[in-house]
Amino acid sequence: MTVLCMFGSVIAVGAVNYRSEMPGWSNRAGKSIDAFLVAPGQRIVTDCDTRFCTLVSGTSFAVPYAAGAVALVMQAHPELSARQAAAVVLKSARDLGKRGPDPIFGQGLVDIGRAMRLARRPAPVAAL
Repeated sequence: MTVLCMFGSVIAVGAVNYRSEMPGWSNRAGKSIDAFLVAPGQRIVTDCDTRFCTLVSGTSFAVPYAAGAVALVMQAHPELSARQAAAVVLKSARDLGKRGPDPIFGQGLVDIGRAMRLARRPAPVAAL
């Protein structure tokens, strides 16, 4: 399982494809439901030159999406702690699979737009 550690807070990250389906090689949330989400991690375009691009897959390519979402929330709202920003990203994830958090997708798919909107509201963030 690929894990994003942030100053005492941990987010575990699994991978999905462009249809938000989890590949067989990705870890599932399991008991980490509360701190698990998924992000694009299959057939990610990298290393392009003038003729070709490389496609890569793995949870290691999903983690930058989660880290980037936390970084964007913290940049827009520097008053938030790392733990609060991570909580915003987890809470704002788009639900996948069974309704609500589940042992496959955890909190769901990283949704940077929703995270930014949620971070603007002081009440939910203050409670985190």
